[in-house]
Amino acid sequence: NVEKALKQALETGEKFALDLRSLQPDGTVRWLRSQAELRRDGPHPRLVGLVQDINERKQAEAEQRPAAER
Repeated sequence: NVEKALKQALETGEKFALDLRSLQPDGTVRWLRSQAELRRDGPHPRLVGLVQDINERKQAEAEQRPAAER
């Protein structure tokens, strides 16, 4: 849950990291990884980070899962 992860980062100062599904304009779903760290060097706390497309990794994991369950 994004809200829970953001709240935890603000309360603890821990890095924010979350895998998310993103619905694309064409209706497909892609997996993204959002990572950020809390900065308190200004008047308001802020998260600075990046978002990575991890769709290929998630697809590979899904393909390997049935073999591992056998």
